[in-house]
Amino acid sequence: MLIFTGKNSPSYLDSHTYMGETFKQRCVVDALWALATFNMSDTPNFYSHGDGSAKLVTCPIVSYWGEKDRIVPYAMAQENCAGFPQLEFVVIKDSGHAPLLDNVEYMVAEIRKRVIGE
Repeated sequence: MLIFTGKNSPSYLDSHTYMGETFKQRCVVDALWALATFNMSDTPNFYSHGDGSAKLVTCPIVSYWGEKDRIVPYAMAQENCAGFPQLEFVVIKDSGHAPLLDNVEYMVAEIRKRVIGE
């Protein structure tokens, strides 16, 4: 109900399969710890001081956020982008937290445009 909020919700069978695979995960605590403590900015957060390494990244960066995302709020998505002046933030219409499923046509076109140059 929170992940698939875009225009293409998966079928019951696909949802069942995704949930089954999700419950097999054994590293969730480690992943959540990494998300909380990994801080490349110069600004301290609740978990760490930040190492300032964001300024060392020079390659182009694109961050996608679904306008119907109920997992990562817009403000948090924006905050995650801070410190990368070369970052392009793209809001995906009719997509939630899973844009590769919610708006597959758009994402395929985006990847082709940015990687292949189509």
